[in-house]
Amino acid sequence: MYGLLIALATVPVMGWAVVWIVRSLVMGELDLVAGVIALAVVGALAGLTVASGSLVVSGGILIVSALTLAFFPFACHRMGLHEFREINAGLIDKLHAAISAHQDNIAAYFALSEALYNHGFQGHAIGLATKTLEGLSTNLDPVKFQSVRQLFYREEAMLKRWMRESTDPRLHQPVKCPLCGHLNPPGNLACGGCQKPFLLEVVRRSDARSRFLGRLVIAWAALGLGLGGAVFCGFTIKDTWAPLAAAGCVAAAGVVVALVLRAPRGDNTRGGNALWFS
Repeated sequence: MYGLLIALATVPVMGWAVVWIVRSLVMGELDLVAGVIALAVVGALAGLTVASGSLVVSGGILIVSALTLAFFPFACHRMGLHEFREINAGLIDKLHAAISAHQDNIAAYFALSEALYNHGFQGHAIGLATKTLEGLSTNLDPVKFQSVRQLFYREEAMLKRWMRESTDPRLHQPVKCPLCGHLNPPGNLACGGCQKPFLLEVVRRSDARSRFLGRLVIAWAALGLGLGGAVFCGFTIKDTWAPLAAAGCVAAAGVVVALVLRAPRGDNTRGGNALWFS
């Protein structure tokens, strides 16, 4: 009886997978080789579900297949959000290069401050922008009747807004250099220990796509274990504790997913406007 129900439930799940793969091939979102392999895997799983005769095997395939289909749109959404951070990380790299080439590029310093602010380094962005402003001359030009600092009044207003918004002390903590371990206070571009661009190195390591894909896999596995554990509790625990145990498995999986895929503290890469610099 259970085997028949699982087989019937497998039909719409596998059917939806085939429809999605074919649609992706038609829309050009999936290359031909990957599409053919995906269709072959779906066919093999469907055949194994029918031919296995095992409730555990067919039920496991159904759970994994359904979970993957349900998780995939969420994973695509999270990947889209991560791409904003990748773009901003590339901008930080570009601005570091611009400053290294021209130490007097004031606009690049402010642009880098904004990119760092949007990336979650609010304390360091405020410190860098403050140092940059303090280094500008306040002497009036006899022709323009304007000082160099006054030319950057928009950046000064932006800095004042940042200082009003960034009241969380955790945003102003020193950042550990991943190369030498030195703790660097806000406002420094070069590490006080190894003199390397430590913030750039932190961004490169923390926002690598491979690390993000790894977190997605962990989240998918946690959901699979949680759902599988809930089903197992439902079948093996016979008293009133069964619903509580099943709910606990699902809740634990939700906590793991929330922790693994939580946005970095202070992240504003989706709402920032640091992409004006080119």
